[in-house]
Order: sequence, then C-alpha cells, then structure tokens
Amino acid sequence: RYNVENLVTVELPTGSRMVLATAGAVDVTHFVDTHGRKVYGVDHRTRTVKADDVRDVGDELDASLDEQQAAVAGAMREYLSAHFASSDAGTEVYAKDGKLEIVVCGIVSDERNKWSGSWRSWWTVDVAGKAISGKVRIVTHYYEGGNVQMHSQREFEAKPLAFDDAAGLAAAVKKAVGDSEFEL
Repeated sequence: RYNVENLVTVELPTGSRMVLATAGAVDVTHFVDTHGRKVYGVDHRTRTVKADDVRDVGDELDASLDEQQAAVAGAMREYLSAHFASSDAGTEVYAKDGKLEIVVCGIVSDERNKWSGSWRSWWTVDVAGKAISGKVRIVTHYYEGGNVQMHSQREFEAKPLAFDDAAGLAAAVKKAVGDSEFEL
C-alpha cells in the first residue's frame, strides 16, 4: 500500500522506470507500464519487478484513447525530463473509462547534507469534457540536528482544455500541468 500511495518507481528489465499507482494496478502485485504496454508482477518488499511475471497490457487500457494516451505520455515524458533530475522520477498515463489518469513523481535525497524530498501529482483528463483536474503533494525532510518535515498538498479544480487533436491535447495537458505545478 505504501508503494502505491507514494508513487514509488521500480526499475524495469528495459532500464526504464515504472510508477506504482492505483490507476495502474491490475491487482495488488501487478501494474501497467504504459510506456512499454506491459503488465509486470512486482515484489513490494524489494521494490523489484518479477522478470518471469510479465504479459502484454491486453484490455487494461482503454483502446479508444490509444492515440491520445500515446501523445500525452510523450508530452509528460518531456515534462519529466525538463523538470525532474532524479533517476527515481517517473510518469505514467493510463487510459480508462474515457479519461486519462496521469501520475508524476520525483524523489531526491542528499545524505551528505541531511535532506530529502518528494513531489507527487495525480491528474485526471476528461477527454470528451475537455477538462483537467488534479492534486499535488510535496514532502521535504531535514534531519540534521533534529527531524523536521513539511507536508503540503494542493488540489486543482477542473480547468478547461482547448484542443482539436491528440497533439493539441498533449500540448494542452503539458501546459496545464506545468502552469498548475509552478503555482506552488
């Protein structure tokens, strides 16, 4: 449960990272990798994938949104690369029930200077309704000479998106997420 609630990433056999998120859970131990379009078995204790427990994504994603999902996933990977330096950062875009569920996460720590932090965000895109809503959670932790944590959360009400095609949707989502997250 901790891994899913905190958007922990796991390394895949391909070397890329998969985010463990509620929207991507097939069951307690299987998760969708939206980039590789596979379902992987995960060992939550070791935070590793089971190399012998992998299958094609099948009907776990809404096929009617394949074009939109692929475009938004590409835009969110660009966003992640531009704004999250950590190798533990990740993003996934799930297509379910006519909506796109997006997760973005980044975790960074500096043991030498005794601090760590995490950024987690969840976004829902109503494709037919042309709107996006979401929430962001930030945690910073300083532990030199004490133990101080700051937790912050902000929810974003539905905002309209203007687009005509999948590429336009991807650009609009990337801008909306960026504008909202930069408000923090």
